[in-house]
Amino acid sequence: MASQVVGPFLLTVLLALLLREQANARVVWVSSGGMYAEPLSVARLEMGPGVYNGTPAYARAKRAQVTLA
Repeated sequence: MASQVVGPFLLTVLLALLLREQANARVVWVSSGGMYAEPLSVARLEMGPGVYNGTPAYARAKRAQVTLA
């Protein structure tokens, strides 16, 4: 979640002032249909080490990206 959602969001926020100064500046977020496999649940964004499953983790991260964008 940190590398796929929090990092890009933080970078966008930190660059916001510079982006606003440029006429053609853009931020592009890329997601996928994988987000449809999981609903957005803030309480379930992260998985502990003993219960990690890559497919739901990917879907949750993609859903969070789309929600933030």
